[in-house]
Amino acid sequence: MLEEILPSAAELPYLAHLRRTEGAPDVAVVLGNRLPSADEPSTVHLVSVEGRYRADGFDLGPGGPDSLVRLVSLASWRFTCVAENQNFAALVRDLARHGSPLRLADSGNAAADGLLRQGQVPVRHTLRQGGSTVSWYRGPLTTGPVAVSPLPATRSSDGLLRFHPDIGMFEAGYAAAWELGRLLALQSTDYATALYDWKRRRSQKRLRAALEPATGYPLDVPDIDDTLPDTVRTWLTGLAGLAGVPLMYLVPDERLLPVESIRFVSLDQQWIRHLLDGAFSIGRLTAADAELDRAGPPVDRATVVTGALIRSGVVSGYPGLVVEAFAEGHDSPLEEVGTIRLTPDIMLCLFAGTLTRLDVRQRPEAVHFAVELPAAGQFGKSLRTADGTGGPVLPPLPLGPGGRLPIGDLAGGIAATLGVETLGSGDFARQMIETAERVTFLSS
Repeated sequence: MLEEILPSAAELPYLAHLRRTEGAPDVAVVLGNRLPSADEPSTVHLVSVEGRYRADGFDLGPGGPDSLVRLVSLASWRFTCVAENQNFAALVRDLARHGSPLRLADSGNAAADGLLRQGQVPVRHTLRQGGSTVSWYRGPLTTGPVAVSPLPATRSSDGLLRFHPDIGMFEAGYAAAWELGRLLALQSTDYATALYDWKRRRSQKRLRAALEPATGYPLDVPDIDDTLPDTVRTWLTGLAGLAGVPLMYLVPDERLLPVESIRFVSLDQQWIRHLLDGAFSIGRLTAADAELDRAGPPVDRATVVTGALIRSGVVSGYPGLVVEAFAEGHDSPLEEVGTIRLTPDIMLCLFAGTLTRLDVRQRPEAVHFAVELPAAGQFGKSLRTADGTGGPVLPPLPLGPGGRLPIGDLAGGIAATLGVETLGSGDFARQMIETAERVTFLSS
């Protein structure tokens, strides 16, 4: 078996080359000369063949044809080729087949369907007095833009419950956002302490400004610094990008985001404002405190935020996944507000502005080597010209035993097709390399 799959001494130079990148250390690259089997695990070993080749080929040792041959394994790993369509491009394209707005299907009830189309879902609701009911809830991710209105002077989340008298049900989305912001703030001891101290300094400065003209105190008094601490501003900025918000608040019903699906969403800025206001409410005791906080926390954030919610094996299978969004015209990418991995296979990507194009691609370093399989038992390759553009297609070649690629025949075929006399290992790798794949979604 080893005689069948090992490359010849003449083929070895084509299977190793040096990748040199400016500003980075050189990297040695070793190519395999076999194709893996489909639908079963494969184990790869990087073995040392130093000093093992003789004039007549690889030295198999003194044993007979069926004896074992000892090799030194420098590294090994396992992988499985599930199917031909289980690759990056096919998996991402399949997401579009399950694409739909982030909402549940109509129920047949006109009153309920109006709320369902807004992305509302019915959830269990425990009231403050101990009773229980079913209310409507919608998180910050919506199917479209939502109007923004002035914030009320809120001191408890109950004040943000909305009642629909025509159906006899509450809408609890904004109340839940406010309460969540307050709970997350109390969970962060550093933030809560810094915010409370800042509010106390702010009140002292306002009180002094109101009293100083009447007192006529003759001595200089040190100024009170009421600048918002960086700790508070950074924490609130992260919260505005949904950092730390649990998945159940974003996707309250699993049917909203099935397995292997993508949802294009808008960020409800009113929901975010209530979330930040709840986090900003630490130390808000009186109606005067609430009125003072009514303007909301002084945090800069985009007025329009859109993005994509992805649930797929692509998220877990490609840790370096790159997602870019573009506005109308597709000239330059939108500024990224945040990319959050909510679970190993769920990722939320948010961008400042209205996206009309979304690119999902592997990181640029995810290059690989590949051949094409035009027919059973054959392989081919689309070649590149000197300027990097598409070139001729190599005539199909037969595969060897065990999926072995005849590297010598392949290198000779490339040289003959391109009309060159010699082909070095770098030239061979340049023809065999495939760049990272990219899949683009365009708005309809």
